[in-house]
Parts: sequence; structure tokens; C-alpha cells
Amino acid sequence: MDLWWMVCTGSIRTARDWKTHFMLHCTMATGLTTVFNNIPSHSGILISGDDALYDAPGEYSKTVTYDGTTDPQQLKPLIESSVSCVQFLSFGCQGVQMWSDDGVQMAWWVSRDGEKMPSWGGAPSDFEGCSCGLGYLSSISSSMCLGGGRCNCDVDWGMTQVDEGNIADMTKLPVREVRIGGITSNSQRVRFKVGPLECSGIGKNRFTRQLNSTISTIL
Repeated sequence: MDLWWMVCTGSIRTARDWKTHFMLHCTMATGLTTVFNNIPSHSGILISGDDALYDAPGEYSKTVTYDGTTDPQQLKPLIESSVSCVQFLSFGCQGVQMWSDDGVQMAWWVSRDGEKMPSWGGAPSDFEGCSCGLGYLSSISSSMCLGGGRCNCDVDWGMTQVDEGNIADMTKLPVREVRIGGITSNSQRVRFKVGPLECSGIGKNRFTRQLNSTISTIL
């Protein structure tokens, strides 16, 4: 079994698994550890039908890589040793559906273990839809999505719609990949964003000791 250790000094936390070495941004005042990725944080990535068409479900693929790591699995010890971790996911659409009219999932994110996820940001991992659609197909409540479907992006009202929220399932994080399809004409476009992995707190399976201004942690 690999031995992991982390040291947080000032604003930088360092982790090593004896094979790789990478830097994690640590805010001492809040205890928040942030791992950035290759997706532009503010602009995200724009996929336009003017550039290329991606007709089949998930035909477009973007791999998410994390600073200093070669595989998202390397972040598993950090996640498992934290109290909570979240990652923001956004899908801004113009004429592109998340779920087709006949119930086919056209866009999804992939977990660290390579699992195709049915949910989008803000919804439970096993839910087939977005956070606004948590009442979809429920006999108790109804969907809050535009058009009453699974996601806001499932309807085309001639304007940009957005489905977004935080993924909080620590057994699935971080996001490994984003897959998108259903772009069949040059008038369709999607702008998606994948935020950094943000973890906080020290879990019960991590030993920590305070040494002056330095926190030394063994996972």
C-alpha cells in the first residue's frame, strides 16, 4: 500500500505518493484544498456547430486533467481523507438537449472510475437528470425545469439555457471526462464548465499534528 503524506505551509499543500509529486492550493484560514484542472475556470469550453458536428450521444469528448497528476485516481486519498469535497459542473446550451425527447442521454460526465453518470451538477449521482428536475416522474412533486422535463436544456425556447450545480458525491469525484452529443446543425452550441476540485475538513482516517505554523498530515 502506498504511503501518502501532505504538508500545508502557508497557502500551498504538497502531496506525494512516492511515484508522483504535485502541488495543491491550500487556504489555511478556511481549511479548503483546491485542485485546478485544464478547463478554463471563467469561460469554460465552447462547442459550436459552426466548427464541427457531434450527432451521436457523447460523441464529443473532453478529458479533464488535474494539475501535477497523471490520473484522477491520484486524488482519491485526498478525497477520502476530507470531510467534504465538491466540484462545480455547468452546461450552457443553445438548441442542444441533455436528454433527447425519446429519453436518450446525450451528454454526461464520467466519474474517476470511468463510470458514465446519469446526473448533472446539483443532482444526486443516481438521478437521471439535473437538479431542477428532481421532481421529474415523481407522484409527490413536479419538475422545476423549463418545460417540466429532466433538465432546462431539454427544451429549445430559442435562447441560452443553463443546467449547473455542485457534484458532492465523494465516491465519484473528481470528474474524469465530459461527453456531449446532439449537435447536428451550425446553429447549435454548448459551453460547459468543470470547476476545480474543492475539499475541506480532516476526516477520521487521517492523522494530523500541528508543528508551529506547519500542519503535517499522513493519509
